[in-house]
Amino acid sequence: MTDPMEDTGNRRRMRRIMRDWRFWLITTAALYTLLGFVVMPLVAKHEIPRQTRSLLQCESSVKSIRFNPYTFNARVRGFAIADRTGQPLASLDEVSVNFAPWPLTRKQVVLEDVRVVAPTLVVALREDGAMNLLDLVPVAAPDTTAPKKSKAPGDKAGAMVVRVDRASILNGTIEYHDATTTPRALAVLDSLNVTALSFRSAPGDTTMFDVSLAQRGSKGRVKATGWVMPFEGIVQARLDADSLNIVPADPYLARYAHLDLKSGRLAVHGDMHVVASPDTLPAIEYTGDIVSDDLRLYDDLKQQDFFGYRKLSILKAQARSLPRSARVDEFTLDGIYARIAIAADRSFNVTDVFAPAMAKAPATAAPAVSASAAEGNQSVEVTVKSTAPKTKTKTPPPDIAIGRIRIDGGEVDFSDLSLPLPFATRVHHVGGEITAIAPDNAAGSNVKIEGTVDEHGFAKATGFINVFDPVAFTDIKVDFRNIELTSMTPYSGKFMGYRIKHGKLSLGLEYDIKQAQLQAGNKILLEKLYLGEKVPSKDAVGLPIKLALALLRDKNGNIDLDLEVHGDLNDPKVNTASLIWQALKKVIVKVTTAPFRFLGNLIGIGGGDDMEYVEFEGGASRLTPPQHERLDNLGKALVERPQLKLQVSGAYDKSIDAEALRAQRFDALLMSRLLVSTQGDSAAVRAIINDPASGPMQKTLEALMTEGFGAESVTALRAERTTVPAQGGAAKLDLATYFQSMREKLTAAQPVSDAELEQLSVARAGAIRGYMVEMAKIPAERMEIIEPAVSDEKGEWVKCKLALEASD
Repeated sequence: MTDPMEDTGNRRRMRRIMRDWRFWLITTAALYTLLGFVVMPLVAKHEIPRQTRSLLQCESSVKSIRFNPYTFNARVRGFAIADRTGQPLASLDEVSVNFAPWPLTRKQVVLEDVRVVAPTLVVALREDGAMNLLDLVPVAAPDTTAPKKSKAPGDKAGAMVVRVDRASILNGTIEYHDATTTPRALAVLDSLNVTALSFRSAPGDTTMFDVSLAQRGSKGRVKATGWVMPFEGIVQARLDADSLNIVPADPYLARYAHLDLKSGRLAVHGDMHVVASPDTLPAIEYTGDIVSDDLRLYDDLKQQDFFGYRKLSILKAQARSLPRSARVDEFTLDGIYARIAIAADRSFNVTDVFAPAMAKAPATAAPAVSASAAEGNQSVEVTVKSTAPKTKTKTPPPDIAIGRIRIDGGEVDFSDLSLPLPFATRVHHVGGEITAIAPDNAAGSNVKIEGTVDEHGFAKATGFINVFDPVAFTDIKVDFRNIELTSMTPYSGKFMGYRIKHGKLSLGLEYDIKQAQLQAGNKILLEKLYLGEKVPSKDAVGLPIKLALALLRDKNGNIDLDLEVHGDLNDPKVNTASLIWQALKKVIVKVTTAPFRFLGNLIGIGGGDDMEYVEFEGGASRLTPPQHERLDNLGKALVERPQLKLQVSGAYDKSIDAEALRAQRFDALLMSRLLVSTQGDSAAVRAIINDPASGPMQKTLEALMTEGFGAESVTALRAERTTVPAQGGAAKLDLATYFQSMREKLTAAQPVSDAELEQLSVARAGAIRGYMVEMAKIPAERMEIIEPAVSDEKGEWVKCKLALEASD
């Protein structure tokens, strides 16, 4: 049995202990220690997964939680959370918080140090476009109670101020996945280190920050330092990024173009200022440089390079979002490359590449074009007449100003496989600059760009242009010099039907546009251009191209043309290049359909159509003085156009020439009979001819009539021409009509064969050829006599037509 006295003593001692403050102090400390070190971590470790499952419907886990109730240091290790599909969303190796409890008495929550070690955040867009981060929004039933009025952060009445002296993230990682693209976009940023100092949840307070990270799989580095005013939504930062690989953006490019982003790097060095507002878009200002290196875009359809550059630099840039504006001191493109290709099926690589993003443009009708040509100076004027409605409103130009755009070492490859003979050329060593680019620059931006075409050709563009509205103001001169034309054989084969044997092109284009009204002067010089063999082409113009070139080519072998084009550029259907081609076609048509008129204008005599033929008297092959003048003029023109060959076609008229030859033959027959009757006395013959009413002439004519038609024909004809006076008397023979009737009958009886007529035409062609060779000094090899022709011209003279042909 227990001693009652002992029990009483124990109770007394216990009461003394319970009344001792040291006991309660020790007990409280023990309980506090147990609660802080053991109970709270166990409860938190259990509650965190339960609460995330309940509120977010996401699974999470915690490896361990430590809390020191004396230092107020909390540490969580091995935390991980998955999204609602079970995929990793976020994790961290460790997070530690040092809490200062004493400022709670002043309504302040002070976190002296917050440190997150090795966190990983996975940002993912799912195939349906939903973002996994939205899984962090609590899933809760709708709250039907009246909302409580929240107090502003700076409400002095009851706001609890949160202060974080230092917050840091060490060695973090951000992964980005996008399942909406094909292929899926993936980017990983690691080595993320963030430091934030002096955060306070009070308006007007500023938090300093320092951020650095690296791009996995490249040498890309990003560093940002600055300050933020969280409750005002203001951020000021210095941003330095180098060697960022932009290839991960390739899946997004594939949405808009059939292009593969093979390589490219980006560097950004500048200052950024952001002001966010809940009611409007954030106002962003940036000042600094942007540099991109080694861009290479690959055409997935054609399996060839499409566009690229060695370096793009945007220097001393200033940009803002509200209002939108940009200022750039210098924009530099170094080593730019572009490929322009037309395939065999006439598809255009630029159109094909951007097909996913391009809308089909509405079809437009061709503008009406009229042209006039003055062949003497070989100039052409083209006017465009449009019925399209003019645009009445214009979108204001963007507020962009660039001090200088500089190009160095550019190269463009052009190919056209749709031609009968595939064609390719290259413009390289492109360099130059465009300066003073601004929408308010009334004088226009100054353009100076030049490059090399193929091996020895040269191209240059100079002048002024309003780059924001070229239709309002453009004054540009484009010069091409020493362009080898043999490489243009595919185009000459397609549109002219001939290869180019040799030749060079120099082209001067001047475009003056003011308020959409175009006045363009175009000087074209073709040096020693000669065509080769024919090339089958259904698109050939069907005109005598070689003749046209021979007509236009001067004695030095050059073709010098001036073309003027006028038009209203408010009409989107106007195409200057097509107008120039139409003007050239009209020149070709005009000179080839009236080549002698062109030659007449060339030597300054006007007209010139009469040089197209030579006139002969009936039955004669003798050139008269007017024909001498005509052939002399033609000779002068042929001297100026040494590539022309003159074709001469002798001609005869079955009526005029036959009648004249019969008259000549009768006169010869009569002369021979008179000589016989006078025993060869030519003086007596002349006396008879001078006195046709004399007896010897009548006797000779009647003898010829008797030989040809019989004596009765003479008796009948005499009776027809004899009259008896009405008053009576002797009958009288009208010798004049009698002689004329015998002459006509005898002349008509003279035989003329087709061979004689053809011989006459040959003689006439020989006379023309002989005069041109002997008198006009045209080489015999430039003269060609072609098949004679039967003239059907009305008139007293027989016309022998001339033609022109280009010599090979």
